[in-house]
Amino acid sequence: MVDSNIGMAAIVDVETTGLDPEEDEIIELSIILFTFNRDTGEIREIVDEYTGLNEPSVPIKRGATKVNGLKMDDVEGEYLDDDKIISIIGRAEFIVAHNAKFDLGFIGYKAAYTKPWFCSMNGIAWRRKGFASKALQNLLKDHGINVDKKHRAGDDVKATLALLSQRNQKGQPYFYELIHKKPYYIPDYIPEQPAIKEAAVAKEEPAIQEVVIKKVKTVLNNPISTTEPVNNVSMEHSDGWAPCPRCGSKNAGFKKEIREGLRSTKKIISMVVSFLKSERKQ
Repeated sequence: MVDSNIGMAAIVDVETTGLDPEEDEIIELSIILFTFNRDTGEIREIVDEYTGLNEPSVPIKRGATKVNGLKMDDVEGEYLDDDKIISIIGRAEFIVAHNAKFDLGFIGYKAAYTKPWFCSMNGIAWRRKGFASKALQNLLKDHGINVDKKHRAGDDVKATLALLSQRNQKGQPYFYELIHKKPYYIPDYIPEQPAIKEAAVAKEEPAIQEVVIKKVKTVLNNPISTTEPVNNVSMEHSDGWAPCPRCGSKNAGFKKEIREGLRSTKKIISMVVSFLKSERKQ
């Protein structure tokens, strides 16, 4: 029997070639699916997770390498498992990210734009609590949370989950505080889950008034087509890719096509090299 008091959410982090979602691309993505108690906000257990590297079609900028340490040699021949990522996103009620504006601008998967997003950087009043900075690495240090590889997606996403499990002065997990605030991003419709309703609907967010909630049943029974607009941004791309609804970046929408083109090109090059080697032997 499914416990209705247990919710399921995802937390995501990306490393990129730079800071511009129009020009730069993801080089590493990590996502964790976890359960939580709706009443207490306690994070219970990790259900599924994925971390992968990705070879971009643009160079990794020096500034990015200084931060995450990744170079082109590190990601050569690596590609994200799109099906795995979409599967995890699909099972989550909502998505959490530390600096959601950044991750949302790069994520690129259509499924991600049909979920509410909470920002653990700006959704919690860290400075009011006495912390000098809301930057992840500083908060981790303040809470005594050690990270093996700073600014690497896999380590940062687990560390963020550990941070949200810590308790505030009221004895509540930070995660409880976060999900009872207005989400950073709210799609045209939201799933009928208590955590989201309490955080967003009950606070009378204009974008999701009663008329929008009535649309939920129709949407859930009729999956979104690849051309249906999300927050007035047309999703012209297939296979689960879409522009960012916040910034309108279309860069993410073409990434799958770029990856497939790179794979095909590399296969052709490999075949040519093999042929030339065989000719030389003859």
